[in-house]
Amino acid sequence: MRIGYNTRNLLAVSKEYSISDVSDATQVPKPTLRYWEKEFSQFLRLKKSQGNQRRYSEQNIKVIEEIKYLLNVEKYTIAGAKRRMKLMRGEKQDFKNVLKEAIKEIKQGKTINEVVDKMVRK
Repeated sequence: MRIGYNTRNLLAVSKEYSISDVSDATQVPKPTLRYWEKEFSQFLRLKKSQGNQRRYSEQNIKVIEEIKYLLNVEKYTIAGAKRRMKLMRGEKQDFKNVLKEAIKEIKQGKTINEVVDKMVRK
């Protein structure tokens, strides 16, 4: 099912999509999608077909678009994008850990600007 590069058209046709379909629609190369599947496993939960092929849901495609935006437009690192996605999803424990780490680094002599720059990595 090759539809082109319009994600909206892709979402209107089916409920599960192959890696080729998603790659074409999002303009993210297949190897990158496979890499993101591993790196962002807590956000991207893919189904596998009987033939062990990846099947992407509409929600998976939205997450891929979010990752692509954070990495390519906002210029986050992978670690920064993960932190941002966790924070945006209301994972308070991770936020507490980020704050604890920041306080520790400030106590070790880093400036607030250095710590914030490391946290954001823009």
